[in-house]
Amino acid sequence: MNNEEEITAIVLISVKTGTEYDVLDEILKNIDVEDAYITYGEWDIVLILKGRKLGEIDVKLTRIRKIKDIDQTSTLLAM
Repeated sequence: MNNEEEITAIVLISVKTGTEYDVLDEILKNIDVEDAYITYGEWDIVLILKGRKLGEIDVKLTRIRKIKDIDQTSTLLAM
């Protein structure tokens, strides 16, 4: 991987029922995300994060995981 290439993280988030929009609003107010979607099914929110280093992605993920009403996350990395 070239050092100039960005890392893309696709973050799947499951939240407490009925809190999807509140959680997404909290994320968008406080964390720099490339794109975000409300979805239906096993995962309620899908985020696209970008960073030049894995540490940048880790900082964002740690902040996301601390948000109230998030039950579970799963992260897929593309480098």
